[in-house]
Amino acid sequence: MSEALPSHVLRVNQLDARRLDDEIGTMLRQQLADVTLYSSGLCDRFQPEMDALLRGVLWRYSVWVDSPTPGGQMQNVVYSRAAHRGLLQKPLLRRQKLAFLLLNVAWPWLLIRLTGL
Repeated sequence: MSEALPSHVLRVNQLDARRLDDEIGTMLRQQLADVTLYSSGLCDRFQPEMDALLRGVLWRYSVWVDSPTPGGQMQNVVYSRAAHRGLLQKPLLRRQKLAFLLLNVAWPWLLIRLTGL
């Protein structure tokens, strides 16, 4: 990622990118449910796992490889190190990427499963 991008992104663009990512995940989950022909009860029972799996796949092929998420790409939002100053953006560190995975995939799944007990 050596192209020069603006270092300041409006918060509304970040929120829109997040919402677009959620909508894309919902569409993918619906298509997966249609393709696998799950009965509605079984599909509903494993919906949190399907969501986590789809978010994990999106994370793997976007954030992990230093690319924007699909919603981020539409909004020109790229994850980079906030502490870095300069024209070129530095990619996230490995621990930052793993923290992103934990906070955006594992944590929501865990909250849904804990509230379902």
